[in-house]
Amino acid sequence: ISDNTYMKGHFISPKYFYHRIDEVREWFKFPREVDEKASKIIEDIRRKNPKSKIVSVHFRVGRDYLLHGFLMAADYWINAGNKMLSKFGKVKFVVFCDKETEIVDKFLKKFDCEIVRGSLVEDMCSMTKCDAHILSNSTFSMMGALLNPRKDLYIIRPSHYFTGPRSEQKNCFLDEWDIVESKRNLKAYVYSTLKLGSIRNRLYDMFHK
Repeated sequence: ISDNTYMKGHFISPKYFYHRIDEVREWFKFPREVDEKASKIIEDIRRKNPKSKIVSVHFRVGRDYLLHGFLMAADYWINAGNKMLSKFGKVKFVVFCDKETEIVDKFLKKFDCEIVRGSLVEDMCSMTKCDAHILSNSTFSMMGALLNPRKDLYIIRPSHYFTGPRSEQKNCFLDEWDIVESKRNLKAYVYSTLKLGSIRNRLYDMFHK
């Protein structure tokens, strides 16, 4: 893209820069203290689970995703977890989430998991040290996988990148990433159709001026 080009829209696909991913990883290199902390977290998990693949699972399930209609149904993560088990046999899922909800709890009860929760930069750094990834419809999720330098990395992504009740982003994911069917959470669809997210934002702005 040349200089002085006006771009309008959501340009969240790594296809724009993946041909220069080594440079991107250098630009977003984590501070040493963050990298050391994240390395210790994942190394401890590996030591306790020596025969398991360490798979990061990212959940974006907060209230903002619910109100704006971005939230996916729980079946996506469950099916992705089962697919990881089919591929690797023994898996330790390392769970990263913006909020612990029923969707997250459902996954935790079904699979062998450990929740990791630090600062945002620590969590992303920890994600980059896993053997495989289950992504959500989130750029945080995607960057955690893209900054992982492993050559044999296996990544599962949702079939749809929902951005509203009647819309989704196209071509957001790399073609080589494996696909698991995803559907919009019904409650999120209803909330966003009623525009509760927009109403909430207007009320917030009104009372915080």
